[in-house]
Amino acid sequence: MLPQPGHSTILTMKPRISTRLGHGLANVLGIKLQYRDPTGQSGLSRGESVFSVSTADTYVEDEPHSLEWVRDVLPTGPGLLRYVYNLFPFLHWIDRYNVQWLIGDLVAGEHIVYTSCKFKHVADGMVKASRTHSSE
Repeated sequence: MLPQPGHSTILTMKPRISTRLGHGLANVLGIKLQYRDPTGQSGLSRGESVFSVSTADTYVEDEPHSLEWVRDVLPTGPGLLRYVYNLFPFLHWIDRYNVQWLIGDLVAGEHIVYTSCKFKHVADGMVKASRTHSSE
């Protein structure tokens, strides 16, 4: 309903249900919803000077945003390269690696994989045998 010209009608809107629920929950939990008063003028009581509060130089910090936090946490380009470099230790010495050792290192690596697989099969066999033996 729009006000008629010449009439002083005050339009009132009911707050949304979510707002009313939020305010009710804040009241139950004892949360002060008027915390965004940087000068503290609304909380004046007797004996305080309105002049000193209203003219005081105050520092009001803006509330942080999610995007600002993400920018602060994510590494920069050089930081990301340093992280990857430290994540993989072989990158520290790979440029000085003696290629003549490559065949020997591959054989040693294959032997370690083969041996660990054998031990896994032995361990699996022992577990299977213990289960079979305990069920008899």
